[in-house]
Amino acid sequence: MKLSNFAKVFQVNDNIFAYYHSLRMLPVYLTRQEHEILQHDSGSNLTKSVIDSLKEAHILSDDESEANLIARVQNCVPKPYICVAYLILTEQCNFACKYCFLGNSSQNPKATDFPMSKDTAMKALEFFAEQTRYNPEYFNEEKNIIFYGGEPLLNFETLKFVVQKSREFQEKNLISQNLHFSIVTNGTLLDQEKIQFLVNNRIETSISLDGATQKANSSRIYKNGAIVHDDVLRKIALSKNLGLDVGLSVTLTEEALEDMNSLITLLQKLDIKSLCFNLLHRNENLKIDEDYYRRASDFIIEFYNATKDSGIYEERFARKLQSFVAQKIYFSDCAATSGNQIVITPDGKVGICHACTEKREYFIYDINSDINDTQHNMNNDENILRWQKLTPIFRNECVSCEALGICGGGCPVNARSLNEIDSLFCVHAKKSLEFLISKLYSVMNSHD
Repeated sequence: MKLSNFAKVFQVNDNIFAYYHSLRMLPVYLTRQEHEILQHDSGSNLTKSVIDSLKEAHILSDDESEANLIARVQNCVPKPYICVAYLILTEQCNFACKYCFLGNSSQNPKATDFPMSKDTAMKALEFFAEQTRYNPEYFNEEKNIIFYGGEPLLNFETLKFVVQKSREFQEKNLISQNLHFSIVTNGTLLDQEKIQFLVNNRIETSISLDGATQKANSSRIYKNGAIVHDDVLRKIALSKNLGLDVGLSVTLTEEALEDMNSLITLLQKLDIKSLCFNLLHRNENLKIDEDYYRRASDFIIEFYNATKDSGIYEERFARKLQSFVAQKIYFSDCAATSGNQIVITPDGKVGICHACTEKREYFIYDINSDINDTQHNMNNDENILRWQKLTPIFRNECVSCEALGICGGGCPVNARSLNEIDSLFCVHAKKSLEFLISKLYSVMNSHD
């Protein structure tokens, strides 16, 4: 027996070291003395119970169990299956957020200056439903339609149309009965009619808000430069009063990182139980470095520690936590790189990633002009298959990483090229893993 090639060592404190297999994800905690013995002679002088624990976690393994392990894990990656559709109801927005990765912070014209028509929406729904039927064994599993923009509420009539037609599709068994709707909105266009529709149709609603103060939201402004913060807060309160259980989409700007306590206080005041932190993307006007990702990761971890007993669910860290606790490899942090997602624009272009909408990168089909191609199975599309290979388990530069099992690979757009990894996200994945390993030891040895 020998130390696995995937065995990693973390120092938890002065006397405790964690041994961890990056694919099996079961830490074994050794004293400093045991650690030094293992480093010196591969553990032959350790007690039987310690050796058994190391074997159970595959930290000590033989050549046979190590042989072709990566290939075997790669064979476990699910095949592409389209179950998520982003409908870009409009590329226009009433905001000009400074960090917008869809280009709404600039004065450059968008690819479309018109909203998605009902005719295009119908074709989009038919195309999505068709994709979900190509693999009958998955047909009854959860499907998701995400209304996106721009600001999707600028095209509320088409949103209502899609929901109505989707119900009709369900009645005809053209799409799964397990169909969910969600919307990402800046919230300012919400009124009683829209809120009631979202409530009645159980549309999961995420409102963008970067913190509790105007300073934390200084990157979020109207097109005319006016402050949006107070307007968004009023619409969140109205939504809650009318029974809409909203969550928040919080981009971790430099200003947002400065004031966690006010954010937690606001969440408690508004009785908001779910949110997702968004890490900034690099672009021509926004230079993001590893220091930012370290501080943002520390913020996310500290937020988890501060809210874990309050019933507040933060999605980004929860994904890492769930993978670690279940000891289940998290293959992809993105529906695009898992081969599960399509994006459809107002002019009917079909792509892979909503962050690529502005420049129409990786848009591979047109529901308006490719009408003769009636059997275009996106699950077998070479572009979808290429994106799926971006998961860390397929990348040679990721195989030796300690966070291989929980990472999910970050964002290809933030990596600037499909041939590169999102190296900034590596910072977040590794810091999350270090915390989880240390936290588990603390929980196991708590006497409370």
